[in-house]
Amino acid sequence: TSGGTRVSSLDRIATDTPIVTLTVGGNDVGFPDIVSDCLLDLESCTRHDAQVQRDLADLEGSLRTLFSDIGSRLSSHAQVLVVGYPRVFPALPFRDCDFIPLFPVGTFTVDEQTWANAKTADLNSVLRTEAKRSNQPGSPEFVYVDTWDIFARNELCRPDPGTGEPATLSTFINGVDLVNPVHSFHPTSSG
Repeated sequence: TSGGTRVSSLDRIATDTPIVTLTVGGNDVGFPDIVSDCLLDLESCTRHDAQVQRDLADLEGSLRTLFSDIGSRLSSHAQVLVVGYPRVFPALPFRDCDFIPLFPVGTFTVDEQTWANAKTADLNSVLRTEAKRSNQPGSPEFVYVDTWDIFARNELCRPDPGTGEPATLSTFINGVDLVNPVHSFHPTSSG
């Protein structure tokens, strides 16, 4: 906010802004609600697949509009860094991962971890494609920044080196934060 008035992030972009960095799309495809649903429901979160696919298709048009709006505010010498999403579960999940022990909810199964990785990869594919599509002569350069493996060996649910059990905490990624749920499955200050 500025002087009590909400200011759009887009309104902060000036023609002389050299670099714009953004991460976009996770909320648009419903990831926060899906993660909550996965953790608090006894049904598999993979049941959300059709909805995520529809949301990803809708996101393509939204990104074209957003990237066009951003590009129209910048000089042709500027860069727009479209930052992809990292994989938060192991590439090959090895066991179900219980984030809320002693309760019948709070577990990400191996299938759900694999599915979450796949949906994140699908989102990244849309971001990469739309960033590339936005590169037009006389416009700023849109660059997709791949962060897919940035947390490799530090993912959630990886084998804990001390116990061999799935790790529900990471130096770089928040696990389940019941006090402040908005932080769940987001990077920590170190990540």
